[in-house]
Amino acid sequence: MKFSRIAILLLLAFGVVLACEDSNENLVKQRGANVVPAFEFTSAPVFTTNLAKSSVDFTVSLNDGDVADGGSIEVTYNGENATVVQDFSTFPADIHLEASELIEKMGLDASKIQTSDIFTIFVLTSKNGVKTRSVAAANIKIVCDFTPSLSIGKYNVVSESWEVQGNVEIVADPDDPYKVIVKGLETLDGVSGVDEVFFQINKAAFTIDNQTAFLMSNNLLEDWGADYGTYTYKISKGSYNSCDGSYTITFNIYSDAGAWGNYDFVFTRPSADDEATEDEGGDEEGGEGSEGDNNGQNEGGNEGNGK
Repeated sequence: MKFSRIAILLLLAFGVVLACEDSNENLVKQRGANVVPAFEFTSAPVFTTNLAKSSVDFTVSLNDGDVADGGSIEVTYNGENATVVQDFSTFPADIHLEASELIEKMGLDASKIQTSDIFTIFVLTSKNGVKTRSVAAANIKIVCDFTPSLSIGKYNVVSESWEVQGNVEIVADPDDPYKVIVKGLETLDGVSGVDEVFFQINKAAFTIDNQTAFLMSNNLLEDWGADYGTYTYKISKGSYNSCDGSYTITFNIYSDAGAWGNYDFVFTRPSADDEATEDEGGDEEGGEGSEGDNNGQNEGGNEGNGK
């Protein structure tokens, strides 16, 4: 009995040694096999709802000192349905992916793809006969296609941090539908306005590309009664939502006396109810204004006749 117990212990110990040796051998074989490549997009990492005309371009490269025999592009849809869609044998590799091609290879129904969906790109690398999935990944979002008429019109503007709100009108540049001109922004702060404010929409990413400084007042003493000199809004960053036509802009606001910092402004299109209310209010105000004008004219006429 004692002998059998000793034998069992020896066998277990021998098994542990073999397992450790095998594990160490596997680690040695796989050491350095896992390569983490770098992604660099040369186009915006988005597909629009016009999937038939959507694509992305990016380059897959290796970090200094890394070596791999080749690789593959694997794509998931909302974290599922992992599919290898393209192979390549050299680094760096320039990759072009058509949305329609992905949909076909992944067996997806294009009509069911929505703006909340995400395609995720992974790179599988091969080295010494071992294929590994890189921890590096990149998401491709689905955004609405650009509709010029949705990017212009009357807008409500709110900045909770700068504590202003008001209304502006956004119109398209006659030569570039992706450049829009903002009229009336200066009224939010009660200044005279000097420069024409505009947003340059990136055609692919729908970011606001121009970081332009706009002089809003060249005489704050006259506008505010404050001896601050000039007053400027400078775009720090911004984005355009092609689904609802809204803009989110961060302005750096400063004067000759110093800077106040960065403040977020949200530009939204009024709802149908808001527009109806505004129209009703405009009609009432217009009627009152006409009556006032008539009274003024009558009074003026009477005075004139009196003279």
